[in-house]
Amino acid sequence: MQIESIDAVIAAKREVHPELAHPLTWDALRAITDREGIVLAAVSLTRPAKLVAFDGAWMILVNSGLPPRRHTYFAAHELGHLWLHRTSDAGERLVYHMDTNWPNDPREDDAEFFAQRVLGERPGTAQTT
Repeated sequence: MQIESIDAVIAAKREVHPELAHPLTWDALRAITDREGIVLAAVSLTRPAKLVAFDGAWMILVNSGLPPRRHTYFAAHELGHLWLHRTSDAGERLVYHMDTNWPNDPREDDAEFFAQRVLGERPGTAQTT
């Protein structure tokens, strides 16, 4: 996906979610997910985060075992998958069931860039701790 396309999605979402005009915080992310009808929860997981389609709704699950300061980053990454890779005709197929070879999927780069953008980081400078 082109950088300009990702920025266009963020700009369009900013019309509905004014929180995106500033670097994203956990509270701002919670407001966005509430408005979008997305469940956001910290739970026990074997990976940092997961986007789950369930019964016609979406959930972003973040590993509760990670430091809380990382929750916003990983949740923003999953929100990026939802907003960037889901279309009305393909639904959950584009963003769900990515367990096999998911680290090599180019959509991971898109979601990383998205998370860095909404967190106010310059791409390539995200903290990993």
